[in-house]
Amino acid sequence: MGQHATIHGKTATEWNGQGGKWVPVKVNSSGMMASSPMVQYKVVTDDATGLDIASGPAILYGIVLIAAGTMANVYDGVTATGNVIIPSTTATVTFAGMGIICPIGITCDWTSGTWLVLYSTVV
Repeated sequence: MGQHATIHGKTATEWNGQGGKWVPVKVNSSGMMASSPMVQYKVVTDDATGLDIASGPAILYGIVLIAAGTMANVYDGVTATGNVIIPSTTATVTFAGMGIICPIGITCDWTSGTWLVLYSTVV
């Protein structure tokens, strides 16, 4: 498990939407700041579970296949009518640690299987 540090002495200047709060920073065992993003996930298992990933601005980091199946599409939007960000696939798709900004939200059109959708809401 990596070490953790906290930025101290922060009083009023806003930084990353955290005005006046201490902000935790993840560092590796050498004391260097972690360079990969910290993301959250939603599990998508059927048409009723997890399809509306984010209903506002978010960053999409990819989808991870957990149990065999097909993800029809992943959209930049709050419905399955937005721009297709990830087309139909049966494999894990990530962007080498980079994310795609989805200014409206993230929605999945699930077909089968179990998937983790990796994302972060925009602060």
